[in-house]
Amino acid sequence: MPVMPGFLRHLFAPRWQHSDPAVRRQAIDRLDPADVEDRQRLETLTTDSDGEVRRAALARFDDPARLVGLLERGASRELHERLLALLIGRAGDTPLAFRLTLVERLNDPELLEAIALQGDNQDLRLAALARLDDEARLLTQACENGIAAVRQAAADILSLRADVKFVPIEHQLLFPCDAWRHNLIFEP
Repeated sequence: MPVMPGFLRHLFAPRWQHSDPAVRRQAIDRLDPADVEDRQRLETLTTDSDGEVRRAALARFDDPARLVGLLERGASRELHERLLALLIGRAGDTPLAFRLTLVERLNDPELLEAIALQGDNQDLRLAALARLDDEARLLTQACENGIAAVRQAAADILSLRADVKFVPIEHQLLFPCDAWRHNLIFEP
């Protein structure tokens, strides 16, 4: 099949493939994620070069499992934002039990840390915390998490680490989190 000259390709290309990001964003509203071909087009648009196109395409997905699958192919900031909103219960209506199973599949430390800090349920936060293994991220949870049980669980994980030792309490600072931050010594 011969290649069309640029102006003809521009005239006859589907709107979701248009060279103008604004036209692609408008085309997203006409794509139905329930239709197999449209869903594939939307998935293609989640990796678009334009961030607003990616965000608009991702907004059409309410199934966090599909977005976890997209995450495995490569993540953008917009994908992280949408998946986080769905997993922590800020968007969509995915049952907690299903969100828990998805969190148990995640390997993205940034996303797990955000879920542990912002999740709408203590069990969800604890499930995300259990997947974290970076001391700095665990320390953030121990100091900043809004749920005491999650803070305590993070502190317990840190205290079990063989490569972490504590400075005596008489050297700790006034605020507990500052004490944690300044008194943990990570030994190689």
